[in-house]
Amino acid sequence: MAKSLLMNLKLNLMILIMKTLSKQKKTALSCCSFKLGLCYLLLSFMMPIYLAYADELSGDLKLFHTMSGAPRGLDHLPSTTSGALSSRLKFKQRWGSLQLEAHGLMSAFEASSNSMSVFSLSPNLSTQSEALPLSYALVQDQGSQLLLRGDRLALSYEWSQYKLTLGRQVISFGQGRAFTPLDRVNPFSPATIDREYKPGVDALRLDGYWGIAGEWTLVVAQRTELKDSWSLDQSIFAAKIKDSLATWDIALLTLAIQGDLVFGLSLAGPLAELNVYGDFSYTRRAQKGERADYDQTLSLDPDFIRACAGFDWLWSIGGGGRINVEFAWLEDGAGKVDDYLRSASDPRVLSGERWLLAQSYASFSMQQALTPLLNASVSSIINLKDTSALLGPSLAWSISDEASAVIGSYLGVGKGINELTLQSELGTLSWLSFVMLSAYY
Repeated sequence: MAKSLLMNLKLNLMILIMKTLSKQKKTALSCCSFKLGLCYLLLSFMMPIYLAYADELSGDLKLFHTMSGAPRGLDHLPSTTSGALSSRLKFKQRWGSLQLEAHGLMSAFEASSNSMSVFSLSPNLSTQSEALPLSYALVQDQGSQLLLRGDRLALSYEWSQYKLTLGRQVISFGQGRAFTPLDRVNPFSPATIDREYKPGVDALRLDGYWGIAGEWTLVVAQRTELKDSWSLDQSIFAAKIKDSLATWDIALLTLAIQGDLVFGLSLAGPLAELNVYGDFSYTRRAQKGERADYDQTLSLDPDFIRACAGFDWLWSIGGGGRINVEFAWLEDGAGKVDDYLRSASDPRVLSGERWLLAQSYASFSMQQALTPLLNASVSSIINLKDTSALLGPSLAWSISDEASAVIGSYLGVGKGINELTLQSELGTLSWLSFVMLSAYY
């Protein structure tokens, strides 16, 4: 199946290249298509070499298409259509206690016009910070993008009850689903359509294990802008200890992130028919640097709290049903609508640690298997301060073991922009519809 898929990809890309060359147009899109074809052909023709040496080799190819409306209240702006293609090649090789894992990612994006929407097809890899120079933009202009990125490149060594990992890897903390008070290194935004892979972070990580469920983790990560080099003030230091008490998982976390000092607690366990979880964090604000300058300019309190709590309920209408409910309190967010723009300029928002602007939120999601191959879901995020909401219905079809399709939308509910003034947070976002096709090999 994998060989058949690769041969089809090669043929299709050859046709794409020939069409591009025959047109002889020096546009960004033709350049993007040509370079994309060459890169993928090179990778696919090297497949026999990879297969000869890799313990594990796999990958995927994804196609996206979206349509989105202008922000509510700015109806004079045009709607936007966009398309994207991403290809990920995953390689894993083990030599005794030593293991190498690498993910090569190639993404191409084309939009009909500029969009003011916060929705994204996948994590915006062109803005992902990195300390190791593992990204290269083949095409980068106003409407087109073709990017090559090493999204994973980590070498790990295991001995006794320890594991040391160096390189680009996934770093996650906490139990929150929609809201992530503890995941401060590189959290997902729920507005991201494709959340299968979390972008890697350049880090050194040491894990230790004891007993049945006990573990501790030490992390030093670097979050550096693409144009910058390694620097101490861009480093993130984290320590976590985790164990189980009866049927509950309990974790304690300490983070030092660009001057902020964070202490956290995470819980998860069963309660009757529910799987309950929660995260709590207390942050002491930075005393110097960009964050301290922002905080002192606005005379903000020296500390703040973030917390979330929720539950999963596995229900059944013919099987395959699930409901999730979650609440969050983000004390460093805006207490009133007039302060949303101020909240948006917070360095913690700009770095991606916090993607919401207000303080109190709720989320609800429901999934149900309609048939063995068809799954329906609906999700919502509600701003409890201005009562705006973001709704996300979707339908997923499992075409085969190696292919799937998803169609869905995001709908903003609430007041829009009036005289260039925000009247709600999520109501401003208007609408977006999308189609995603995925093939795996």
